[in-house]
Amino acid sequence: MADYISERTAGQIIGDSLRIYLRHLPVIFVIYGLPIFPFILIEAATAASRDETANLVALVIETVISMFTIGAVTFAVSDICLGNKPSIKRSYAALFRVFWAYLATYLLYVAATLIGLVLLVVPGIIVLLLLLFCLQVAVLERRGPIESCKRSIRLGKGYYWRNLGVALLAILLAFVVVFAIGMALGLIAVVADSDPEGFVFSLAVGLLGALAAPLLQIPAILLYYDMRARKEHYDGAALSQELMV
Repeated sequence: MADYISERTAGQIIGDSLRIYLRHLPVIFVIYGLPIFPFILIEAATAASRDETANLVALVIETVISMFTIGAVTFAVSDICLGNKPSIKRSYAALFRVFWAYLATYLLYVAATLIGLVLLVVPGIIVLLLLLFCLQVAVLERRGPIESCKRSIRLGKGYYWRNLGVALLAILLAFVVVFAIGMALGLIAVVADSDPEGFVFSLAVGLLGALAAPLLQIPAILLYYDMRARKEHYDGAALSQELMV
């Protein structure tokens, strides 16, 4: 088994992320998609009925709920990296133990990012890099929002450009997967003469987004392990201890 909790190159992090994703796709997909699935259904139905207001409301609610899936996926990936079988129940139970600190950290992260993007695109990107690990810190280290953000800044210090490169590679990986599956869906729609705004096609698009989202989350989690391994000699034993707290 690969030693995921160690110093890794950018290529290793992306490769490890893809392996974790493919080997555990069903459970990771359910962990991410289960809370938002009802709203994917609503979006598909409202898209088919051309009800733009209801579609927008469903999209906003889905976006809000999806933020909690990042924490649950973090626990699941941590279990996988320790050789444990990931569990939907265990992942969400662990998340709910740190629910309020996680929620506050996420809201602070979103607010800081939005302010950065409003000022200019570059400050927004800088904020994203500085706070790249704040959610992992809130989940695994059980810190409050301010301390989680400060901790993220300290962890990434000296590696910001490299971490940006890993993030861009993760985006590219997710794009390739979405593009490949999207092309297949488009071909099927053409052959079946399906309405691109119909219920079935809209549902497929929503599920495709849920399928690709973990490909953006897993590299950030492995990069968090990498930073701690480089700076703190972090290893599987330390992660195991944190999960038991």
